[in-house]
Amino acid sequence: MASEGAEFDAVIESVDRLNNSANGNPRYRVHLRGGDVLQTKPDAAINYGISNSDVHNVPVRITTDGKNQITYVTKEGEHI
Repeated sequence: MASEGAEFDAVIESVDRLNNSANGNPRYRVHLRGGDVLQTKPDAAINYGISNSDVHNVPVRITTDGKNQITYVTKEGEHI
């Protein structure tokens, strides 16, 4: 994955809850099919939808920032 950020198709296999951000918002470690593991960006809206099982084990489009942190996930063209 590119260091300047990227968009790519993937399948989320599971998520693990991490410690909250400094502002008290949830964060997650995301395990992708194929073995890649990313984290969600602190305080990003994605943290409130990524744990939804509707996006697990189905094709999604993932957008990352320059630190390879997940900023957006879309399923069937809709942001989660």
